[in-house]
Amino acid sequence: MPILIYGVAFALIITKFLDCYTTAKNITHTGQERNPWARRAMRRFGVQTVIWGIFALVVLIVLVSVAWVRWVDLWYYDLAFLLFGALIALIQALVAWSNHTGRQNQLIRWLSHQFQKF
Repeated sequence: MPILIYGVAFALIITKFLDCYTTAKNITHTGQERNPWARRAMRRFGVQTVIWGIFALVVLIVLVSVAWVRWVDLWYYDLAFLLFGALIALIQALVAWSNHTGRQNQLIRWLSHQFQKF
């Protein structure tokens, strides 16, 4: 089970890196950011600072989560980390792909619609 946990943690970090990299490469102004919280932070602190600050925060969260799951050593914590981690990694990969190609997939369209409600 530990190898699966480390694999999901690796996938979370790599897909978040790809998300951040493609965002940093393609964004030219804060108005392009669809997430209203990130957009406000970008206006205040700068686009690149927020993008890579979020990446650093995600890496920290993943590392703490893995340490916690390994320390507690309960099968249902392992399972929850694997399921939620894999789902989040998939979403991040889809976001990175959308950023890279410039085309929105079904999930990205739905997320954009959700963010417009704010």
